[in-house]
Amino acid sequence: MQSPEYVKELVQHHVGGYLKIAPEHTEQGPLTKMMKPGIGSYDRFKQMFEQFSAEAGKKQYRCRTSSPRTRAPATRT
Repeated sequence: MQSPEYVKELVQHHVGGYLKIAPEHTEQGPLTKMMKPGIGSYDRFKQMFEQFSAEAGKKQYRCRTSSPRTRAPATRT
């Protein structure tokens, strides 16, 4: 995630309270097989998401979507 402007626009105008993240997009094995960047990209995005949500005065939530093997509760940001 390279563009803070993009994340700011996303948070302010396009996220309705929840941002869903599929479990396979947080695990290194599947990311490697899909030829996607590592979890560090997610960590940078999460930091920007939280910062811009706070600046916009929004209470946003991130949650992992459920898969048959993984059930994770929503986490508040």
